[in-house]
Amino acid sequence: MTEPIESPGVVPIGIPLIMGPAALTTILITVESHGHLLAIVSVLLNLVVMWMVFRHADLILRVMGRAGSRAVAKVAALFMAAIAVMMIRVGLTGMLAR
Repeated sequence: MTEPIESPGVVPIGIPLIMGPAALTTILITVESHGHLLAIVSVLLNLVVMWMVFRHADLILRVMGRAGSRAVAKVAALFMAAIAVMMIRVGLTGMLAR
């Protein structure tokens, strides 16, 4: 019995999650609603959290295990899909309201 091959799409998919269109849109909305200072602080805080996760990824994966890692990935994908649907709905509503 052979071991399943790991997905090669982890790295290319992971990069946009750090700073992709959704993150850029969130930054723009934060600047518009709360000002530049809070937006800068939130981006820096996010970068620190991401650095900590990448720095200690081996420990996190050891604690979570393979099944836990897959479960978290599926829940994160569900949240991202829900956020994408919300952003599309808000955009269409804004376009149709004009």
